[in-house]
Amino acid sequence: RCSIHLRDEKAGLFRGCVGVGDDANIDAYIKRSLAGMPADGMTLELLRTKRPVIVPNARTDPRIIKSTALFWRIHSMMAIPMIFGDEVIGVIYLDDMDRPHAFTAADAEIATVFARLAAVAVTHAQSRIELRSKLDASKRQIRALRRSAAVAERLSDLVLEGSDLDALVQS
Repeated sequence: RCSIHLRDEKAGLFRGCVGVGDDANIDAYIKRSLAGMPADGMTLELLRTKRPVIVPNARTDPRIIKSTALFWRIHSMMAIPMIFGDEVIGVIYLDDMDRPHAFTAADAEIATVFARLAAVAVTHAQSRIELRSKLDASKRQIRALRRSAAVAERLSDLVLEGSDLDALVQS
């Protein structure tokens, strides 16, 4: 299985965004999950070292939250940092359900390259979303200013025509 958790600035944690595993749709569960809390030794080690962390047996490793390992039926696991610049913007988690998997240094190296590429893509997408949001807000402001200018022009015309206060209020 694979899941991606991205940094949530407000929470100071990593929020699940997407997950794929076997034939089961795990997205709904992943989107409710958080990583990086004090009991999550695996993610904290990843943040400290900015290197992949491999856990051969999640059921006995003290870095893994036991209830998480049981719920997800995790046996072996690897966490890879998504690094952009010098910041960890996300974490990719790979695991095998119910059976051991010997993640190797070569696996970690390949996953690290992928994670760095994914970090660039995610950062680019987030920047585009932010720019689109700013553009949409600017368009709304321009429409509001145009409406305001039209109202001001109409009121000015009425004043120049010598309209009284009642006519201005009616208009």
